Amino acid sequence: MLSTFIEGLPSEIAELLNTAVILGCGHGWGTEKVREVLGIRAWGVDVSAQDVETAVRVRGSTCGDQPQRCFFRASLLDLPFANDAFDVGLSADVFEHIAPEDVPRLVSELTRTVKYVAILRIAVFPMFVDFGEQLGVGNLHLTVENSTWWSKHFCAAGWKVLNVGKEIEQSMGFATLILLRADAFHHSGSNEC
Repeated sequence: MLSTFIEGLPSEIAELLNTAVILGCGHGWGTEKVREVLGIRAWGVDVSAQDVETAVRVRGSTCGDQPQRCFFRASLLDLPFANDAFDVGLSADVFEHIAPEDVPRLVSELTRTVKYVAILRIAVFPMFVDFGEQLGVGNLHLTVENSTWWSKHFCAAGWKVLNVGKEIEQSMGFATLILLRADAFHHSGSNEC
């Protein structure tokens, strides 16, 4: 599925993608797949210390450096990376766990650290059953909003919506957004921004 998104990018954009950050990498499976499938150097960041330790131990060097320099424990609201550190940012099933009042900071950090492209899959449904109720916290998806809502936040920060997977959102409950930094490209994208 990931290679399909990348292959769908205009060639002048796809050619620029040499580094990736996986936002909410968990134990690093997706980071490893980005390295294997796309052949680009990939870093991961997650708030869970246990997941980051597992990623370092199991996934190895996905970024071309020592494994402990490929995976970081940090909040997505305060990323430990330099400005424009990555060509592409990817995230799946993570942004919905951010509180609505923190979404502007999340978008700001992604914008600060990612130069060209963001590919995001965000759940648009509440998550109670089997998870939140067992932990006594209720809905684990703190921000349950559709792709239009998310697009507005990214557009306000200077991103252009290249593609929105409306059919995936309607059938499976996930907003899928492919975004381009407007200041990096003069591409028409969709009409959402």
